[in-house]
Amino acid sequence: MRLKTELPRLLKQLGRKDIFEPVTALWTLAELHAAEARDDVRRIVERPHEPFHGRIAEIVLAVLDGGDELIASRLRSHEHDATPWLGYAARLLATPSARGALEEVATSADEECRGFAQRELDQWPAQADPTD
Repeated sequence: MRLKTELPRLLKQLGRKDIFEPVTALWTLAELHAAEARDDVRRIVERPHEPFHGRIAEIVLAVLDGGDELIASRLRSHEHDATPWLGYAARLLATPSARGALEEVATSADEECRGFAQRELDQWPAQADPTD
């Protein structure tokens, strides 16, 4: 229900020539698993207003497509600058593969990336916890 009421506003935000509004809309669409917005997110990947909008949109697109293996692979390859976004995407996907990649990053040599990964693991959804 939330998606139905928020989708028009979020799609409008995606098109704004602002630094932050499209990013907020992208992550909200990812949180809502809004597959209906896939084409709009793809357009941002192809023609971003800001370069980092395109990088975030690629990650959000993977969430919308259920691309946990892609997210896990990118985390494991240590894309340092994208680790916070990839970690968040992994938590949104909440699959064993995504969690495994986060656990690997949480024990890596890179202190900053370890911290990002651990924060996402600390917020891992209880219903997705493999120990339950």
